[in-house]
Amino acid sequence: MARAPPGAPDEQPTVFGSVLGSIPRMIMLYAAITALRSFAGGASARRATTASVTASGRAGALPAVPVANGFAGARLELSLYLSEREAFSAFGDASALAWAHEFDLGDGGGSTLARFNHTLRASGALARNASAVWAHIYVTQQGASPDPRSSRHVPHLTAERHHRLIEYRRAFAQRKARSLLGDAVGADGADGEPHARGAADAADVGAEPLVPHWKPSLSIALCADTTTYAQRGSIPDALLDVLALHPPSAYVPRPWVNDVWLSEAELVQINASTALLPLRVELSSPSLLRLSLLVQLSKTLAQQRAAHGDSARGAAASEELRRMLTETNPYLLLLTLVVTVLHSLFDFLAFRNDIKSGRRAALPLITLARA
Repeated sequence: MARAPPGAPDEQPTVFGSVLGSIPRMIMLYAAITALRSFAGGASARRATTASVTASGRAGALPAVPVANGFAGARLELSLYLSEREAFSAFGDASALAWAHEFDLGDGGGSTLARFNHTLRASGALARNASAVWAHIYVTQQGASPDPRSSRHVPHLTAERHHRLIEYRRAFAQRKARSLLGDAVGADGADGEPHARGAADAADVGAEPLVPHWKPSLSIALCADTTTYAQRGSIPDALLDVLALHPPSAYVPRPWVNDVWLSEAELVQINASTALLPLRVELSSPSLLRLSLLVQLSKTLAQQRAAHGDSARGAAASEELRRMLTETNPYLLLLTLVVTVLHSLFDFLAFRNDIKSGRRAALPLITLARA
């Protein structure tokens, strides 16, 4: 009996299985490569812009205006307001101000600047799922006011971020199960009737309601980079989400909320009995590279979750990737990524070589059949 050549369909599932099993690591690798490519592109653009500015200056043309960090060397103030309105204007309400802190971007050296614990009392509208809670974060120079109506307000030296502290997740229905011992009553008090599968299960899955969950952690990151760019066009696109551009020649680091490490298990479900909502606030000043990697990773997780909609499969995929990143040593993770890519490449090359070998073995038979 003729044996199947090596690399036949019995080895094909191994190749695809290895590729599918490396998808979470590929996502992390994609986020890192995208961030590094944006930095490389931004650096080359800055060099090209500097060269063009020098050439235009020699030719007598009007040089481009450099863009500098408006917060460089200044003492800053952070104001955190909590409100149930997305558009905030109650700056004079002392009860809305949750935290006020003075700091300098260079104090933390790329690490945590300050921590703060706050407790918010849940309102009746929030318990009825008729409202939400927003964190309004403002960063200004010392002595300036974030209120646009104040005479001490400086628009081009004010950065803000508005972040919702309520997430909506699917509440999975509790289903009765039949005892495996026969007609005995189950532990949950079920009467032992068999659970109907099929259309009823599909209806339960489709009727899962969205339930509000509270985010108990608010991690605020403010980039400590003080790079002076040759012009506005030389700023990398990956930094536009963490930088606020103000004409004509200034930018300020915009506060960014880091939810990358906030797991699903930490979210607190809100119901009628919820009275107090604890909140841990952390302020940090990461480096430009680290912040760009976090922003890209956050976008990757959001895209992966959006691809699955509000289903539990999307949440499980995001949680698996987050758990892998938090519980794995970074150097071991990088080594695993390299080994996975090489293993997949070698499997593909071996599979292609087996196909070519099979074609060369079948070629004399085809020639003999034609003769």
